[in-house]
Amino acid sequence: MSPAFVHDAGRVGRIGLPEAILCASKSPEQLARILDELLAAGQPALLTRLAPEQLAALPAELAARVDHDPLSRTGVIGRPPPPEAPARVAVVTAGTGDLGVAAEAVRTLAFHGEAARLEADLGV
Repeated sequence: MSPAFVHDAGRVGRIGLPEAILCASKSPEQLARILDELLAAGQPALLTRLAPEQLAALPAELAARVDHDPLSRTGVIGRPPPPEAPARVAVVTAGTGDLGVAAEAVRTLAFHGEAARLEADLGV
């Protein structure tokens, strides 16, 4: 049996940022327990490196609560704060091969309330 997940309930108050969960090395069972605990606590979370197969392996009612973006391989549960201002950040890519990482950066910024503009395939 894998160890129980204990989320950092005081994280937002301590550092001002909600949970970010690296999903790549977690089993569907571990992810389900983590998400159940966070949802029960009413805490939003950013899920990084979330593969479509991992999402599909979650119980349907839990997977339905994840806002998943396959390009960035991120998911969001709960309601993060809306952006407070127009985009002040630009994420720039040289080519389309960088779109996944750029989309992850844009989505991470958005999760933390910072709007960002994506400028892709600029050939820099």
